[in-house]
Amino acid sequence: MIRFGQFEPTSILAKVKLTMRSWDDYLIPGSQVLRNKLGITDATELRIAEEQLVGARMITLRTAPRQGRFDFAHFKAIHGYLFGDVYDWAGHVRTAPWDRMMTKSATDVVHFAIGDPKAPMVAYGYYPASGIVQAQEDLHRNLASEHFLQGLDRDEFCSRLGEYWCEINVVHAFREGNTRTQAVFFSQLADHAGWPIDASRFAQGQVLSAKFVAARFYGQATGDSARLAEVIKASLTDTPLPIDRPSSIALQQMGLPVAQIHELAPEPPLADDALRSCQRPEQHGHGMSLRGLIG
Repeated sequence: MIRFGQFEPTSILAKVKLTMRSWDDYLIPGSQVLRNKLGITDATELRIAEEQLVGARMITLRTAPRQGRFDFAHFKAIHGYLFGDVYDWAGHVRTAPWDRMMTKSATDVVHFAIGDPKAPMVAYGYYPASGIVQAQEDLHRNLASEHFLQGLDRDEFCSRLGEYWCEINVVHAFREGNTRTQAVFFSQLADHAGWPIDASRFAQGQVLSAKFVAARFYGQATGDSARLAEVIKASLTDTPLPIDRPSSIALQQMGLPVAQIHELAPEPPLADDALRSCQRPEQHGHGMSLRGLIG
C-alpha cells in the first residue's frame, strides 16, 4: 500500500540540497527516471505510483481546497501538497536549465490542424529557471490587481483566465507537475470567481483534451490565448453565483489590506455561504482526480 506523507517545506529545505543546475541532475544517475522518495527506479512504475498518489490528493483538494491568497506561495503550496509524497523538490521552483530557455518538442499546432499527421515536431520555449520567480510573482500581482477575476461576465472571465493560464504555463515553474498544479490552482480560482470549471475534461481521453493541449501550445507560440479561452468556456459547469463582488470576510481571509477590502466589498457584505456554494462537491463519475493530465 502506498502511504501518504506530509509536505513540510522547512524540513525539506533543511534535509535536501536543491543544487540541480541541469535537467539530468533531477534524474537517478544513469537513467531517465526522476529521483524520488519512493525508491522506484523504473519509469513506468514511478508514473503509476505518482498518478495514484497525486490523483488521490487532487480529489481531496476538490472538497478541501488548499487555502491561500492566489499568490505564488499559494501556487507552490498546491504543488507541494500534490507531489510531496513523491519528490523532495515538491513545492520548489525548478533550478534548471538556469540561464537558457527550457524547450519541449510537440507537433506544430500553429500551421497545422489538431491531429494532422503531416504536422512536424517543433520546439516550444519556456522560461529559464533564473527568471521564474520574478515572472510568476509579477503575474500573481497582476491577478490580484484584477480582483482575482471576480465580477466579470462569462466571456471576460474566460478571456482573462485564458491569458493568465497561458502566461503561467510558459513560466513552467516546476520540474514536473505543472499541468496538474495549474489545473488545481485555476479551478480553485474559477470557483472563487463564480465561474467554476471542470478541468477533468482536459485529461487524456476526455472531450477537451486535444484542444486544451493545442491551445496552450498555440498561445505559447503566438502570444494569443483566444483558443484557450474557448476551451475554458467549454469547460464551464454550474450557473455562476449572482454576485459581482467578493465578501469582506473572504477578502480578510486572503490577507488583503483593510482599505482595499472596503474598496472591493462595500457594505452590505455578501454571505460567505453564497461564495462557498460555487465549490462543487467531489464528482467520481467523470474523474475529478484529473489523473490523465500530463505534467
